[in-house]
Amino acid sequence: MTDFTKGEWSISLVGDATYIDSHTGLTIARVFDMEGSPHDANLMVSAPDMYEMLEMLVNGDSINDHSIEREVVTLLAKARGEIT
Repeated sequence: MTDFTKGEWSISLVGDATYIDSHTGLTIARVFDMEGSPHDANLMVSAPDMYEMLEMLVNGDSINDHSIEREVVTLLAKARGEIT
């Protein structure tokens, strides 16, 4: 059992700060204005999905190689900020 904040995380911009928020509105992190911060925020927002995928792989959940590849490609695109 983990105590991580569950659910979808999102990015919101307020002034020169980038916030990472949970689906319940809880602020998880604040990324201050610095070079690369939007990219760092995208990586942080994809963390719950990446964790879930790794947990599925370790637990041996029934997913085929094609499904894994598709999920990994999607997670990498999310981490790069190409999809939300």
